[in-house]
Amino acid sequence: MPIRTPPFKTFVQTALPLIHTTMERYYWLAVTADKYELPLAVAITAEELGKMRGLDKSTIKSAVRRGNTGKNTGIRYVKVRMDNGIYQEG
Repeated sequence: MPIRTPPFKTFVQTALPLIHTTMERYYWLAVTADKYELPLAVAITAEELGKMRGLDKSTIKSAVRRGNTGKNTGIRYVKVRMDNGIYQEG
């Protein structure tokens, strides 16, 4: 999968606290389902994001795994991997 640099890249790198001490971190995001992909919610785990959005963690994981576009709801869920401060979706 090609690496994309969406608008929330800077937000994820600068606004989130450094909670994990490992070099590889995952963030779960709810973003708008348009070309801007603005962040609506950011969490460290799918369970935490599910609580923020009023959904079960399995719903969030399923949406990410299936690659749901959010066309019907206007919200897309993504899992973002950060390696040494470098963004990679997946």
